[in-house]
Amino acid sequence: MSKVRLLIMVLCASLWAEGSYAQNTYVLTLEQMFALADENSKTIKAEDAAVIEAQQGVKVAKNGYLPDIGISLSASYLGNGHLSDRDFSNGQSIKMPHFGNNLAVEATQLIYGGGAVTNGVAMAKLKEEMAGVNREAARSRIRFMLTGFYLDLYKLQNVLKVYDRNIELAKVVIKDTKARNEAGVALQNDVTRYELQLKNLELARRRVENSIEILNYDLVTMLGLPADTQIQPDTTLLDRSLPVEGVAYWQDLAVRDAHAVKLSALAVEMGERGEKLARSE
Repeated sequence: MSKVRLLIMVLCASLWAEGSYAQNTYVLTLEQMFALADENSKTIKAEDAAVIEAQQGVKVAKNGYLPDIGISLSASYLGNGHLSDRDFSNGQSIKMPHFGNNLAVEATQLIYGGGAVTNGVAMAKLKEEMAGVNREAARSRIRFMLTGFYLDLYKLQNVLKVYDRNIELAKVVIKDTKARNEAGVALQNDVTRYELQLKNLELARRRVENSIEILNYDLVTMLGLPADTQIQPDTTLLDRSLPVEGVAYWQDLAVRDAHAVKLSALAVEMGERGEKLARSE
C-alpha cells in the first residue's frame, strides 16, 4: 500500500471516529499535501490520461513495422441454367453445381517507405515525452499553488492570534476607562473611542477568518478531502534551512530542468520530424 493511500485511510478513519458533523482539524506538512494532490488532483489525473494515450500512440505507430495479413471468405449459390434459341424456343434446363466458395489470404510487408514508419514512431515518442513534461509541469503548478495557499494560511493564522491579543488588551482598556469614567477622571468620549477601536479590531479579525476559510476551502478542494476538514500548517516549517546558492546555479537549473525550455526543445524536434515525415510521403 502506498503512503498516499495510507494517509487517506488514516484521515477517513479519523473523520468517521469524530462524527459526520464534527469539524476536523489536521496538521499537514507540504510533503503530505503534495502526495494527496498527486493522488486526487483532477488536473494531474487528466495529464496522466494524456500520457497513457501517448504511450498507446507509440504502440500503434510501431505496428507499421509488422506485416499486414488479410483473409477473405465468400460463398455463393447458383441455380440450374436455361438454354434456348434466339427466339426463346426449344428451351431446356441445364444442371450445374449450385454451391461455390472462395478463400483468399493476402500478406503484405513494407520493404521501403522512405522512412515514413521510422519517423512516425519517432514522432509518437516525442509526443509521449511531451505529454510527460506537460504532466510534470501540471504537478509543479499545482504544488506552487498549494505552497502559496499553505503559506498564506500560516500567515493569516498568526495574524489572527495578534488580533485576539489586541482584542483582549482593548477589552482591558475599556474596562479600565469605564472605571476611570465612573471615578470622574475620564470622559465618556474616551470610553466610546475605545469601544469603536474594539469593534474595528473585531471586524478586521472577522475578515481574516473569512480569508482563512476561503484558503482552507481551496486547499481541501484541491486535495480531495472532506469539506469540513480544517488544515493546520506545520509550525516546524520555519525551522528548515533553504539552500543558499548564487544566481548562476539557479540559472543553470532553470535551463536544465525548466518545463517551458523542455517543451520548446521538443516542439523544435517535432517540427524537424514532421518535415522528414512529409518528405518520406
